[in-house]
Amino acid sequence: MIKLYTNRELLIPENRRQVHPLLFDLHYYENAHKSVSKHYELVNEPEMADAFIFPVDAFSIGVKNYVNDFRDLYVKAFSYGKKLMLYTGGDYGTTSNNDQIITWRNAGFKSTNDHQTIVIPSFINDPLQGDDLNLKIIDYQDKPQISFTGFANSSLKEFLRVTLSTFKANLN
Repeated sequence: MIKLYTNRELLIPENRRQVHPLLFDLHYYENAHKSVSKHYELVNEPEMADAFIFPVDAFSIGVKNYVNDFRDLYVKAFSYGKKLMLYTGGDYGTTSNNDQIITWRNAGFKSTNDHQTIVIPSFINDPLQGDDLNLKIIDYQDKPQISFTGFANSSLKEFLRVTLSTFKANLN
């Protein structure tokens, strides 16, 4: 069993949407898969922990003014000789490139992620398990319909940024 220590003061209802995915299952989610509690446990004593985990995503550190909370947990993890796990979600996640930090993120180029970056899928509830399922079957068509779900911005500045970024990545 992997024992994790975190700042529980930040595990409040307002942070539910920004919480580290592992802590979501351990702290908030009432119907978590049984394997989560079989393999992971939150501990109250930092010396008992195998690793430390910052409770909310990296973006929230600045937005919600958790800079001191992050620094305190980082220093505490370092003093116990433990790694600090940090979640950086969304399309614009970052990698810390700090040997003390293990980054969990939803995306990223292999070339820019360090050896301590774990790329994870986006976690959602299975819509097919809901009781109020209204499944609509779409008739087959000879000509397929293709859709796009993701980032789209028509500004010239964004177009140039993406084009230059792609060009640089291709040169590498």
